[in-house]
Amino acid sequence: MGYSCSAAAHETLRTLDVVCLSQTGTSNSYIGRDGHEYFYETSRREHDDGAITGSVFQMIDGFAHSSGNFRIAGDGRVTRWPTAFQRDLVKAAA
Repeated sequence: MGYSCSAAAHETLRTLDVVCLSQTGTSNSYIGRDGHEYFYETSRREHDDGAITGSVFQMIDGFAHSSGNFRIAGDGRVTRWPTAFQRDLVKAAA
């Protein structure tokens, strides 16, 4: 059993997955503008507005370190992303 989100938020996440896949070959990892490797994981929490939230991690010496969290609003806008890749994600999802 999965979780539900709005169609707009899901479409944004799908777009971000495609951007990551084209950049790194995996659907949830990317190289930030700072040159470091990051990946994100979505939470299973359901939000009343249909938003998607999750965590972002930076890979350092083969280990994942928390970099913060993200939020894709129910209307599909990326409203929070902790790394330098945010501007690229927002442009790609627009």
